[in-house]
Amino acid sequence: MATATLTPAPAPQPQKRITVEEYRQLIDEGLVSESARFELIRGLLVEKPAINPPRATSLSRMRKRITRFETDEILVRIEAPITLTPDSGPVPDFVVAKGSEDDYEDRHPEPGDIYLVVEVADSSLAVDRGIKLQLYAEFKLPEYWIVNIPDRRVEVYAIPRVEGGYSSRRDYLPGESVPLSIEGKILGSIPVREILPR
Repeated sequence: MATATLTPAPAPQPQKRITVEEYRQLIDEGLVSESARFELIRGLLVEKPAINPPRATSLSRMRKRITRFETDEILVRIEAPITLTPDSGPVPDFVVAKGSEDDYEDRHPEPGDIYLVVEVADSSLAVDRGIKLQLYAEFKLPEYWIVNIPDRRVEVYAIPRVEGGYSSRRDYLPGESVPLSIEGKILGSIPVREILPR
């Protein structure tokens, strides 16, 4: 009878949580490229998904439509970090924030600055509906959109709850338009069909 030798599983590698400041220092020292596709979530560097052709198309279409709402008091930032806590600096696909570029020369938008965050989701759908939704709700970001490419819809989450998550979710389908609202005032709308890949 043959006997098997069991090899012990390797010990888990220790993880070191870092802060936004430490991450910026790694970039400044050239240890991490500024163009690297990472974001800092709860102290851990999380790799952003690759941009495949459908997602690239949707990002481009969304950029054209959402930047129409920029004014001297409303800024749209594209794939740029926000700072939620000392250890969380996610990089949403789009952020609609108060103010202008000048207001963010030496810092990234923080919760009190942000009107809307938007993620364009393909392979990242579970993360965008999971940890990112919880994080954005926890810091009371008033509205969160997921452009859901696989299910061909835009999920709009609003009214952050004290205990986490959002109280409201409404799905907009092709043929419908998503209203862009800032502090209760509707600035216009974006047709779902125009931001999804065909």
